[in-house]
Amino acid sequence: SIKAKDDFLMQITDDISSNDFNSTSIEGKQAILRNFLTYWIICEGTFFFSGFAMLLALGRQNKLQGVSDQIKYTLRDESSHIAFGTYLINTLIDQNPSIWTKEIQEEFIEHIKKAVDLEIAYAKDVLPTGILGLNADMFVDYMHYIGNRRLEAIGLDYRFPSDKNPF
Repeated sequence: SIKAKDDFLMQITDDISSNDFNSTSIEGKQAILRNFLTYWIICEGTFFFSGFAMLLALGRQNKLQGVSDQIKYTLRDESSHIAFGTYLINTLIDQNPSIWTKEIQEEFIEHIKKAVDLEIAYAKDVLPTGILGLNADMFVDYMHYIGNRRLEAIGLDYRFPSDKNPF
């Protein structure tokens, strides 16, 4: 499941490091937007969250307390990255509304759906039979909740079926 997440990220990012990349063209700005969406909304904002929830849940049960404390710091750091990235994405869209096409919006909704499914698959790999009050099914609702928060942050209307946080 970790390799599947990595493969997915490699498929949906654009190479903007080539010498012929033009950041002033609409296509160039759309490539930047796609990479920002991938990095801050999917990678930073979706892919770490089931692991965080697992370790924080164990910490609440007084298990792995030191690791849980480190995850709290990491989560705070990731949350600031997501807030910054979301601000940057929304600013880029506000300043260049022509790049936020219906096609890119629909493409990104499909990407976030896939990302949520991949993170649920990861939770199922990590918790195939459950442990200490956690089971993989809890992560379906949780990842739908996370996906909905990320979509709201960039103004997209799509909603996953569940919008509750079991944690």
